[in-house]
Amino acid sequence: MLSLPGWWSAMRVLATAVMDLPVADRDGDLIDLSPVTSSHIAARPTAHDTWPTFVDQIMWSLMIHGNAFAVPTAVDSRGRISQLEMIHPLRITPAWSRTRGAESFAVGAWLDGEYLSPADVIHWREHSMAGLSWGMSRLKLLARQLRIAASEQAMVLSTYDDGGRPQGYWAKDRPMDPSVAGRIADDLAATFGGRGDGVAVVGDGLRWHQVTLSHADLELLEARRHTGAEAAAVMGVPAHLAGASAPDSLTYSTVRMDMAAFDAVTVSRYRSIIGRELQLHGIDVHLGPSGLAGSTEAERIAAAAAAVSAGLESPAAASARLGLTAPDSPPAPPPAPPGDMT
Repeated sequence: MLSLPGWWSAMRVLATAVMDLPVADRDGDLIDLSPVTSSHIAARPTAHDTWPTFVDQIMWSLMIHGNAFAVPTAVDSRGRISQLEMIHPLRITPAWSRTRGAESFAVGAWLDGEYLSPADVIHWREHSMAGLSWGMSRLKLLARQLRIAASEQAMVLSTYDDGGRPQGYWAKDRPMDPSVAGRIADDLAATFGGRGDGVAVVGDGLRWHQVTLSHADLELLEARRHTGAEAAAVMGVPAHLAGASAPDSLTYSTVRMDMAAFDAVTVSRYRSIIGRELQLHGIDVHLGPSGLAGSTEAERIAAAAAAVSAGLESPAAASARLGLTAPDSPPAPPPAPPGDMT
């Protein structure tokens, strides 16, 4: 799945959108993410990761495996987590503890033979189902369906090839006796042209030359043609961002609507999943809005200019609201030179 450009592009777009979300503390103040000047855990979540690479690992683990894990490796003087370490999802297995013969609802995990309580592991889940403690990856679910469809297509394809008439010809480097060539042609026609066994032994240096696309080739081309749009739909990414061919009706307003839906439906989901799990373990990190659906700086300036022109706002107030410096007043023109007194 990841070797197909459409899927890779769609997942990369989604991971980048979440990775670029602004990071703030519980009060809404932006956190300095520079690992050199900031002592906040968001600046250096792990011993070898900055915040962007940390979030990138979470996103790719969620999209591929449906689960992402991190374990605390250091705490500060007040007992708060000060550093983490990401664990590959395949190294973690769920653990159900039992009390008096009944299953408890506190689900831990096993890591290299060691039990981790729910407080000892941070677990992000992609999609959840009641009764399952592990998340479900949409990519794995889709791959499973594709494997089933591929096995069905393989059976249909064998039936088609056994009973269909191949479009091509057999050739040999040297001339062949006409009677031998006729006999081989009759055998091939009886095997492939009718409803025979579908197996023919061809020797004497003959090679098959196909002149048209086979059924399998057509299926592959069709899959490659629609992989971008399908990947974008499954991952919740606008199709034009995933590299899929855009329709002729795509306009600036429709692109803005797609970006707004991408932010509201897809990005906000991962913002909630990542941020709330961190806060549940006492890590004071809040992910802010992406701004994907926000207006551009040129649009904000044009709106402010219209408000100033209509007398609804002063230039100084509009500049302050935009975070811009109001232009200085133009200098007064120099006085006119005195006339000739003679």
